[in-house]
Amino acid sequence: MDVRHFFLGTTPETLTKLITATETAYPGLQVVGSWAPPFAPLDEEFFRYGAEVVTQSRADVVWVGLGAPKQDEAVVGLADRVDATFVAVGAAFDFLAGTMPEAPLWLQNSGLEWAFRLGSDPRRLWRRYLIGNAVFLSIVVRRGFGRKMVRHGDPFGTVR
Repeated sequence: MDVRHFFLGTTPETLTKLITATETAYPGLQVVGSWAPPFAPLDEEFFRYGAEVVTQSRADVVWVGLGAPKQDEAVVGLADRVDATFVAVGAAFDFLAGTMPEAPLWLQNSGLEWAFRLGSDPRRLWRRYLIGNAVFLSIVVRRGFGRKMVRHGDPFGTVR
């Protein structure tokens, strides 16, 4: 099956390195386009142009690396306008392009990759990790951290 890929996000330089790295690692990969939008808030112009460029590329899968929560908003807004599968990938573009180091395997395997990333880019990530994680934990606690989530006798594990 021929799957056409589109990369949306980061910088033109990183996209060039990303395309080279992925085409080298995956011979035959079809990258049909890329776009590095300006570093600015998402607006109607972003969605209009983004939908146009992705539609013209005839991409099947659009990989979006704009950072959270911006990439999540972009995925939702573009998916409403374009017939393609959208995947938010965070820093994966930078890792694959070799422009940002990945955490050592022992940190990845221990669930502490976030600490490595925070230490690598504290100015940008402190708010996300401190405030975002606190909000997440408060939701978990409010909804009952220890509450049993699966009904007894339900073979499909329906969540209540």
